[in-house]
Parts: sequence; C-alpha cells; structure tokens
Amino acid sequence: STLVILIFIHPKCDLMSHYPILFSITVALSYAKISNKLVLAQICRCEIEALDRSWWALFGIFLNQYFGIVVYPLILLWVAFVWITVDLVYYLIKIYHEIGVHLKVGLWSGKRMDKQN
Repeated sequence: STLVILIFIHPKCDLMSHYPILFSITVALSYAKISNKLVLAQICRCEIEALDRSWWALFGIFLNQYFGIVVYPLILLWVAFVWITVDLVYYLIKIYHEIGVHLKVGLWSGKRMDKQN
C-alpha cells in the first residue's frame, strides 16, 4: 500500500484524479491476487514469495513518475491493467487446476475423474 500512496501523492502526474476508476481497478486486482495467495498459503501452510509479478506493473508506474514521465501515463496504466489481469487469471487457472488434480475433479466439467491404471 506504500507504493500506491507514493503513486497517488506524486506531484508530476495525477493518475488518481484523471483516471480514478482504471487506477482503482488495477490496484484492486493486484491486491486480489496477493490476498488469494495469502489465503492459499494459510490453508496449505506454505510460504509465499515476498515480491509478486503483479507488483511489477505498479513498480513500473511508480518508476515512470519518479523519472519524469517517460511513457504517457494512460498507456502505462492500461498496460499495467492488462498485465495484472492476465497474471491474475493465469494464477487462478493454475491453482484451480492443481486443486482439481488433487481432488480428482475435472476443472471444467465438475465430474470425478476415473482412475487410470
């Protein structure tokens, strides 16, 4: 959340005031992936990485503002939104597939898989 605050208060670019919905959805999707990973780590009693791929897009926005708006902010915000959305969908499909294989349930059909000997 510190990164989002730094992006929000930066004086050179007002992403939050110009594109509030896109910025909020981008940050919310990033937090959704992190919270999903935290819940899964708690259930499985496993470790999670400190730095997630979904944060790369927010770091990119922050660095763009820090170094003086190298890339137009709206384009970078859309790229960040697409990156985080694709990353979240990829992660969820991967996790759902792993859970389905463990429970021997087809991911899309919902039916039990037969034992293959």
